Amino acid sequence: MKSPRKWYWAALLVVVLALASAATRVKGGSSHDGLERFQADGTAVVSADGLSSTGTIKGNEIGIGSITDTGYAGSALGSTGNPPDFCLLSGGLATITTKDGSTLNLTRQGVLCTVSGTGITNGVTGNQVYLISGGTGRFAGAIGGGNYTFAINNGTVLFHIDGNIQAPGDRDSH
Repeated sequence: MKSPRKWYWAALLVVVLALASAATRVKGGSSHDGLERFQADGTAVVSADGLSSTGTIKGNEIGIGSITDTGYAGSALGSTGNPPDFCLLSGGLATITTKDGSTLNLTRQGVLCTVSGTGITNGVTGNQVYLISGGTGRFAGAIGGGNYTFAINNGTVLFHIDGNIQAPGDRDSH
């Protein structure tokens, strides 16, 4: 009778160790080393020609830094049903520069729509996706991507970035 109990306890120990090992892999992420959530919010001023903006951004992986964004337009998608508003495919290049001089480059693509109405002056909204297209300093070799949204009203841009980043450098030095 003691022999089956030994096997029971031995099997139970193996199951517990296997579950503990699996939980450690999920929690610690052996295949996801360095993959972090990346979120940032900022404000900027639209340039006189309306093609770029420069401002301040703050995020969990970057601290407080500056952002420069240059946009471009592509194909028109059509009217939103609220003339003169319309939507088109667009994209842009954004560069975030942190206090330590490191840079993070984002390439974005998606939909841009003009918006009009009471209290809105030269309104534009953008719902786009981005890929990290390069970086320097602690962001050298970084990869990642996510969502890039913005709203423009009266020459002020509000940015929101939400995605992920993986970089070999020490990003915690912000």
